[in-house]
Amino acid sequence: MYSMNLAASLFKKSKAKSIFIRFLQVLNIIFQVLIIFFLILALFMSKSAKKYETDSYVLKKTVFEQRNSKNIDETLRFWQEQILKLSVIKEQIEKSSRYGIVMKELGNYLPNDDLVHAVAMEGSKLELILKVKKKNLIKKVIDKEGKKIDVEINYADVLKKQFQNSVCFNSGNIKVEYGTYNEKEVTPKSGKISLRNLKLFNNEIKNLPQNPAIAILKVTMNINERKKDE
Repeated sequence: MYSMNLAASLFKKSKAKSIFIRFLQVLNIIFQVLIIFFLILALFMSKSAKKYETDSYVLKKTVFEQRNSKNIDETLRFWQEQILKLSVIKEQIEKSSRYGIVMKELGNYLPNDDLVHAVAMEGSKLELILKVKKKNLIKKVIDKEGKKIDVEINYADVLKKQFQNSVCFNSGNIKVEYGTYNEKEVTPKSGKISLRNLKLFNNEIKNLPQNPAIAILKVTMNINERKKDE
């Protein structure tokens, strides 16, 4: 009885070992097949890479030859230069158009008797030298005693009223300084400036008229920024 159980046990162990060995053999075959598959795939990919490299070289060479034969590089350089010139011209036109409109409104809204001696614009600010008849700076009023007397006009208020319908100028922000050759009259509170070193944006103004009937005023005005959709 004992010997029979031992033989059965040995038979079972031998059978288990045989199954395990067969399993390992099958795995070995699968691994070998996979190795062969990957080798074939690598060979195929290598050939494809070489073909792609060759086609890429041919394509690049063809494009290079075409660019040279059609002068594409020179054409591109030409158009880049033209685009740069056009951008500069566009900027100049925009500035010229803006300043043109500003000058047109300046002429339309200034009082009829006033003359512009010099004008300068920088950014959104305009400065000008205005020649005004002195009689236009004075108005007749009646005092408490019923006598007519001369009173100096605030010319900034006159200009603000003139430019109240202007599109380009901010009529609420106009500054007027009265020019004089008498240095004693030039004080911070007097609103007067010296005509001996009169400047517009740090540029000296020369050849100012010295007509006793003409007053020289320096006017500072703000230019309204135009909207992008205008």
